[in-house]
Amino acid sequence: MNELTKEWLNHAKKDLLVIEKILDDENLTNIIAFHSQQCIEKAFKSILIFYTGEIPRIHNLLKLYGMISEYEKIDVNLQSLKRINETYIDSRYPSDLGLLPNGQHHH
Repeated sequence: MNELTKEWLNHAKKDLLVIEKILDDENLTNIIAFHSQQCIEKAFKSILIFYTGEIPRIHNLLKLYGMISEYEKIDVNLQSLKRINETYIDSRYPSDLGLLPNGQHHH
């Protein structure tokens, strides 16, 4: 495994560690959702880096999953992947956090 692949996997692991630390805090649902999306995106990209040496500049988990399926067979719950994909936030400003589907809506 090359260094870039390891680096991306390590960053995915850090997102997972954050999730584990805050999972029981219902006030942080939006942060958990964000880190879940980030963790999966980085893990998927690490697979693509391993096989292609390239980092796709997309954030769509469904597209990334389709891309990795050329190289690896990973059993994923597509409905869950779709829901996590919908939580992606281009902006991290607090006013945008209310846009999360079925997430926390604090005003």
